[in-house]
Amino acid sequence: MKVSVVTPNYNGLKFLNNYFETLLIQSRFIEEIILIDNASTDGSIEFIEEFMNSPNYPIDIVLIKNEENLGFAPAVNQGIREAKCEYIYSVNNDVELEWNALEEIIKAMDESIDLGENPFSIQSKMIQHYNRKLMDDAGDEYTILAWTKKIGDGQPVERYNEKREIFSSCAGAALYRKSVLEEIGLFDDDFFAYVEDIDLAYRSQIYGYRNYFCPNSIVYHYGSGTSGSRYNELKIKLAARNNVFMIY
Repeated sequence: MKVSVVTPNYNGLKFLNNYFETLLIQSRFIEEIILIDNASTDGSIEFIEEFMNSPNYPIDIVLIKNEENLGFAPAVNQGIREAKCEYIYSVNNDVELEWNALEEIIKAMDESIDLGENPFSIQSKMIQHYNRKLMDDAGDEYTILAWTKKIGDGQPVERYNEKREIFSSCAGAALYRKSVLEEIGLFDDDFFAYVEDIDLAYRSQIYGYRNYFCPNSIVYHYGSGTSGSRYNELKIKLAARNNVFMIY
């Protein structure tokens, strides 16, 4: 089984070479890379087109060029609609994948389906790029106080070595089933960015699907490659607003 890789990009030029190289190692599991550019001004488009036209890069690349920054959720939805494969790997541009990350997450999805677990998504083990002893994200929770939070952020990686059911996968590195997306609907465009993946996971559970964490699919995450700094005014505003959206 191969996957369609879907990645939004906004002024992420400094991450793109590493992004393409890390996916090249996984090329036998990739049908296509779909990049959605949200009106970058840093030369990202030209750089992506170099890889598209290179005879030395064996993976098909599809580039969608938006005339304005539509946000994460609408961009990923564009990629999902374009995707050829049943399995869609949504991944950020600021990542480095372990050599077997895609193989392991595909295997986890196949096994979960075979076991009758009714999976919608599988989450990769996201580790902090600059401190590889600490977790970045092992899935997302929705608390009793109607607030969302990352599982494992800043905790030792060895605490997250077992498969587990989670409320939501983080769309920064997660495998989704396109047939289920077509059944339950895609990401809510109104979220623009942040919490849209938790909203989608909540909807999947209403339809009877489940979400899981795969500890063997390892991804190193720089953080905020598309949105900018780790904490900025826009990010805080969107996260707070979208947590309210979740209630409704």
